[in-house]
Amino acid sequence: MHLHKIFYALVLFLSMWIRVLNTVWHFMQAPAGFPFRNVFFFSFVCVMVAFAAWQAGPQQIPRHWQWGLPLIQAGLLAAGSASIGLMLRLVRGHSH
Repeated sequence: MHLHKIFYALVLFLSMWIRVLNTVWHFMQAPAGFPFRNVFFFSFVCVMVAFAAWQAGPQQIPRHWQWGLPLIQAGLLAAGSASIGLMLRLVRGHSH
C-alpha cells in the first residue's frame, strides 16, 4: 500500500476539518453555508485510490487486510453515524 496516498487523503480531510485550512480552501474568505460542501474532493481521491488498488489486483492485498479494511470501514461508518450529534454541536454557529 502506498503511504503517500493515505497521507494525501488525510491531509485533504484535515484541510476541510481545521478551520484555518478550510479558510485557505475558500481563498481566505469566511466559508458560507455547509462546512463540508467540498467533500467531493475527498470522495474523488478515495475513489481514485480504490480504483488504483483494484487495477493492481485485489489478490495482491495481504489476507489480513482483505478482512481488516472492510471491518475498519464499517467501524468508521458506525462511528461517524454515532457522532452526528457531536458534529452538529461543533459546527453550529460557525457557518455564517
